[in-house]
Amino acid sequence: MIGKRVLRLWHNRWGAEAYGAGLALMSFAATISIIASYDGKTFPEWPAHITINALIGIFTVLIKAGLGLLLSEDDFDDASRGALGSTLFLFKIWKWDAVNNIAKFAAFLTILVAVVDPFSQQIVGIAACTRESDALIASVGRTNSYLTTGGHTGPLDSEIDSPMAVAINTGLVGPPDYIPSLVSTTCTSGNCTFGRFSSVAVCHSCAEITPQIRNSGGATGPWNFTLAGNKSASFPDLDLVPSTYLNTSASLSPTHLLDVRILSLNATTYRSASAFQCQLFPCVRTYDALVSKGVLEERIISKVPMGFDAFGGVGRYVLAASNLTQQGERTLNCSARAANDTAGLVRVALPNVDAAPQEMHGSGSKAPSAWFPQECVWTFGSSPYLAIRPEIRGYLDGADIQEYDTTYIGTIVAKNLWRNETIDFNSVDWYMRNVSDVMTARIRNSSPNGIDDFAMGRTTLDTICVQVRWAWLSYPAALIACGFAFFLVLFVQTPREAAAMRSWKSSNLAILFCSLDEAIRERTELTWFRDEIDDVARTAFVQLAHDGAGKAKFSEDELVINQNESRSREDGFTASSW
Repeated sequence: MIGKRVLRLWHNRWGAEAYGAGLALMSFAATISIIASYDGKTFPEWPAHITINALIGIFTVLIKAGLGLLLSEDDFDDASRGALGSTLFLFKIWKWDAVNNIAKFAAFLTILVAVVDPFSQQIVGIAACTRESDALIASVGRTNSYLTTGGHTGPLDSEIDSPMAVAINTGLVGPPDYIPSLVSTTCTSGNCTFGRFSSVAVCHSCAEITPQIRNSGGATGPWNFTLAGNKSASFPDLDLVPSTYLNTSASLSPTHLLDVRILSLNATTYRSASAFQCQLFPCVRTYDALVSKGVLEERIISKVPMGFDAFGGVGRYVLAASNLTQQGERTLNCSARAANDTAGLVRVALPNVDAAPQEMHGSGSKAPSAWFPQECVWTFGSSPYLAIRPEIRGYLDGADIQEYDTTYIGTIVAKNLWRNETIDFNSVDWYMRNVSDVMTARIRNSSPNGIDDFAMGRTTLDTICVQVRWAWLSYPAALIACGFAFFLVLFVQTPREAAAMRSWKSSNLAILFCSLDEAIRERTELTWFRDEIDDVARTAFVQLAHDGAGKAKFSEDELVINQNESRSREDGFTASSW
């Protein structure tokens, strides 16, 4: 029943045109839906290697089929036979009236529809893009605590671990051109992003103290510059006498890893000198970082010095956060906790207090304290603190440059500081920054739990993504719009009674069946639809005969319906063979 109803709608009034318009519109909408859902995304991996272009090709065929139905149901046979017939039709009828103009418009659209395929294949392009991978690990070195040493050697004494000893030597003697390359990084694709994170580190500060220099050599005599010492900071006097161009002294301050003073002669004038003081100290650095093309790129957001804390039975340098802290992709609540449940918490003095080294093993500090989550406390252990200080002091205490027969003699550390008589504040600050950065790289690689404590990030992969060229959709969109305009004009221009009639085309069977009388039509239940005529023609056997007027006709007496072709007489023929 439904099939007959659809067939009746197809043949009566505007059924075919409506189906064609709906098919074209739905196919176009499906095309837009697919390309919009994948625009800017990686190409989908569909079964049987089906591609987006293949689907667009299918929908383009359906658009052409729909527009073909919409445009081809007219009374001009040539115009209904594709692009070639439409082209010929444009040059056959020169009479310009409403009917001819509508038909010519339909013929012109039919020609345009025939060339829609190249436009549809230009809709989808490719573009280089990056996408995150959940399968690949991205990590960069960081740690909440640095406790590594080469072993305990006595009261208040520890041996420095070899990697840190190498790092100190590298920073003083020959740091790499790009120090972040020393930080442990895992990024298989070469492109990774990380959230903001913090780590235990070594920081530095430098200041120029040239006004503190005194010259006892007089305006014309041999130079004799002196930088007065500081007993509270364990600094002795520094002197520059004739033939001495650089001199340094280092102090083991109770609050720093190292304090160093540098006194240098201006070799150009021999009448002036400059002096600098720098410190290295435990701190917490906060970073923004990413890996681009295999290279770690970092930006230091902040540097906060650590303070000394005696809680926990051993001394250590710590920094406890007191507010929200961003740790990679997590935001930590680092507010102090109540002491009634200390599981997973660390006791820290508030505020952090400075203490002398001999106080490190005291546990009776009366400073106020609070408990913090382990992840919110950064610790620089007392053992590495005790081991690093004498190691680095050995390089920077008493480093000097002497002149002997126009030759400058000194350690490699002294020569790196002096820089062939070009020493100034910027060069000293750059030198100490390199030392602190190399030491920090080693600390970040020394997390007690290895990669589990590292900052985790996201790995991005270079790939190819779908790039929709929306402008190329304008052509099929314009064709569909023009098709609907044609349908609207045709609907308005067509008389109501003519809309119920269908024009026969693409077959001459209608002409052959015109000679059948009403009795035959009723017996075959023929309703004059094209499909029914085709069905009757495939099973009907007729014979030409003379009617009473002497004209040829299909003989009524010889018409056999629904019989096998083998029953036809030798002089008969099938209507479908005409």
